[in-house]
Parts: sequence; structure tokens; C-alpha cells
Amino acid sequence: MKIKRYIGLVVILLATMSVKAQEIYVDQTPSQEEKTIEHLFMLNYNMGFSTGEIKDFTKTSSFRGTSFEYRYLLKPQFSIGFSMDYQNFYDAKGNETMDYNDITLTGNTFNWVYTSSVMATTHYYLTNPAESILTPYMGIGIGGVYTNYEKTLGGIDFRGDSWQFGLAPEVGVLVKINDHLSFNAAARYNFTFENNEMNSQKYWSIKTGIAFRF
Repeated sequence: MKIKRYIGLVVILLATMSVKAQEIYVDQTPSQEEKTIEHLFMLNYNMGFSTGEIKDFTKTSSFRGTSFEYRYLLKPQFSIGFSMDYQNFYDAKGNETMDYNDITLTGNTFNWVYTSSVMATTHYYLTNPAESILTPYMGIGIGGVYTNYEKTLGGIDFRGDSWQFGLAPEVGVLVKINDHLSFNAAARYNFTFENNEMNSQKYWSIKTGIAFRF
């Protein structure tokens, strides 16, 4: 009988120790917190597709563009930041004749439109970019846009330029590559408001690039 009592006490003691050990293990297991990132640095290659006056002056498409963006995520799905964009539209018009100051000029003609912008931006992300492989987003940029028109005819340059207030709504997607790198693709509509020096300027841009995440 004593042996059975000892065996029973040992079983109870072992069971109690096992339960305590499991409680300690659970208490020391790290909690699964939501992953977050705070900074996005983006380098993009831009393709431009002109409308309005830019389209009338140059070819429809431009493959000479680039942009840099910084975004600070105030929340996992909301950011503020800024962007700097550059796009160059170009067209070789061939031989043309133009009257200028009672002089008739004839020669090979080349047209350029250069646009540069600096904008404050805000974006909303449909998922948490720190956790999701695919993160669609939408946003808008507000700021200054510098546009320069240039025509070269027979070696003579004609120029006109202006700073304007502009808006740039966009939609895009981030594709997670690893914890510190994503692929970025976006479509953006660039629009400026008319002023005394220049009419409203409009064009689309398609961005593809890399986003560095920290």
C-alpha cells in the first residue's frame, strides 16, 4: 500500500511540474505583433503619354523620364511624403517654314517639352505593405510644375516656360520582394492649372521601379 501511495504522489508531482513548465513556456513566448515599416524610398523609370497642347507640339509618347519619391508611413496603411518627377517629350518635325519678325525661316525643326515637378504627396494602402505580397494603393500629389517649350528651326531656338500649380492623382501597386525591397508600378495623371503665361498642361505617366523599405 505504501508503494502505491508513493507512486501516486510521484505521478501527481510530475503532472504538476509539467503544467507549470507549460505555463512558463507560454508566458515567455513572444507575442505576434503586426509588422510595420516607416520609410519608403522609390526610384522609378517613367514613360509619358501626352494629351492636349503637349501632344499637339510633340509626339504622343516619351520614354525619357524618371522620378524619386519618399514616403513616411504614419500608420501601416497611410503615408505622407514628396515626389520629384522629370519628363522630356521630343519630336523631329522635319523641314518646316515659319514667319518670324517679317523674316521667313526654313530648316529642320525639332520640338521639345521638358516638365519637372516637386510635390507633396499622400497615399492610402489597401493592405499593410510590411506584411502583404501585393499592396495596391492610391494617392495624390500637390505642388509646383515647371514646363519648358523649345523649338529649334534652322539653328534658331524659340522658348517659352512657366511655373504652374499642379495636381497628380495616381494608383499603383507594391510587390514585396523581401523585407527591405519591393517592386513598384503606378499610373499617374499630371495636370496643371492655367496661368497668365501658359495654358493647362496634361499628360499621363507610367512608373516602374524599386522601393526600398525600412
